[in-house]
Amino acid sequence: MIISPGTYLRMRREADGESVESIAALISTEPKLGELDRIEWLHGVEADVVPISEDVIAALRPAFPFDVRVLRRLDAIHRGADLPAPRLCRRCACSELDACQPPCSWVGEQDLCSACPVDEPGEDAMPVEDEGDNAPEPDHTQGLAA
Repeated sequence: MIISPGTYLRMRREADGESVESIAALISTEPKLGELDRIEWLHGVEADVVPISEDVIAALRPAFPFDVRVLRRLDAIHRGADLPAPRLCRRCACSELDACQPPCSWVGEQDLCSACPVDEPGEDAMPVEDEGDNAPEPDHTQGLAA
C-alpha cells in the first residue's frame, strides 16, 4: 500500500520532532489565518482534506524537511495516476531524496532506514509496495533536496 500525501507530510513532520502546533506557529498562510485556524488547516492537510497545492507546499516547505518531488508523486498517485511509488522508510518516510540528518541508509529490510528502530514483534509499520530483490541501494548523501 502507498501512503497518502498527508500521511507523508505528517510522518516527515513527526520525524523532525515537530508538533502541528509548533508548525502552525512557524508558517504563514495566504489569506492570513489565525494560529488556531492554521492548526485546523494543518490537520486538514495531513488528513488529505486540503488538496496539495503550490500554496500548501510554499507554506510548509520552510517549516520542516520533506521532498517536494516525493510529495507531488504521492499526490499524483493519490489522485489516480499509475506511477511507481517512491521508496520510503516505513517509520519516518525518508527517501533517497530526503534522507534523515545525519544521513541514513537502507538497512536489511527494503523499507527501513538506519536511523529508525527495527519493529518489535506485533508492532504496526507503514505498508509500502515491495520492490523485491531488484531495489537499488540508495546513496542518501546524493541528490538531497535543499
